[in-house]
Amino acid sequence: MKLHLVATTTAVSRTVLGFRARALRLVRAAGLVCLAGFSTLTSRADDWAPNLTVHATWHDNASNAESSADQIDSLALGTDILSSQRYKLGNQDVFQLTGHFAGEWWPRYADLLGGAVGARAAWLHTFGAGNLAPVVSAEIGGDLFESRESGRRGAAAALTLALRKRFNDQWRGAITQQFDRRYARAAVFDQEATETTIELSYDLTDVARLTLGAWYRDGDVVTYSGNPRGEVAAIASAQRELDTFGRPMTAYSVDARTWGAKVSVVRALDESSAIIASYAWSSTEGKPVQFMNQRLSIAIVTQF
Repeated sequence: MKLHLVATTTAVSRTVLGFRARALRLVRAAGLVCLAGFSTLTSRADDWAPNLTVHATWHDNASNAESSADQIDSLALGTDILSSQRYKLGNQDVFQLTGHFAGEWWPRYADLLGGAVGARAAWLHTFGAGNLAPVVSAEIGGDLFESRESGRRGAAAALTLALRKRFNDQWRGAITQQFDRRYARAAVFDQEATETTIELSYDLTDVARLTLGAWYRDGDVVTYSGNPRGEVAAIASAQRELDTFGRPMTAYSVDARTWGAKVSVVRALDESSAIIASYAWSSTEGKPVQFMNQRLSIAIVTQF
């Protein structure tokens, strides 16, 4: 009876691992196909001007830990490059293709060094004419991720729906709904989540803008603990022993809900560049896990 149980468990484990491997290969293949299509269309376009963002972000709880002893603060440096081309479809519709490249470096934690390459396709529709007409959009995209910590490597896909409206010469707002799915080499970094964001912006001057935002996220998060937590392991979909942050810790993947708020100020430096300063606060809860995060960021955006 014991031998039969062990054999059955082994077979199930092999089936699950085989399914995960096939799913990851499928997402990677889809991403490569998307990038191939992007490359093909690039040869037909004439305006793929890149948009470069370089940012530095201070995290007060990079480990998403509940215990103050496990909360690790750190600086992260990163860059994002977007290159887009728009194709008009009549007077009110636009089809947009975008290539995406990103990299991130944590000076204190080498294992978090990583990058991504991907593509997006979006449809935008304007209801009416003029600057005050609302705009709806739907975007699908995918990225392939590489990381020094091998368990984080994988692929991700996202669907983003948005409604944007300018109310007058100074006020504008946006509502965004995003659906994310990430497949990683290690199960603890697999993620499935939905996120709703509301933003309200006010033009302070001709060259400065204030934006207030709030969001709600429901889905998988990774939380770290320096000591084994049986009550967290009981609800975790996966766990893994890691030394990402320079000491042995256990990473748990748990289903949780996050509420957050953000304030940012954009100041144009010239016709093609701007500086952005922002502060974000969030609270995450997924019984018995509960933690808070604060992030302070400064970024420079340049349109070539």
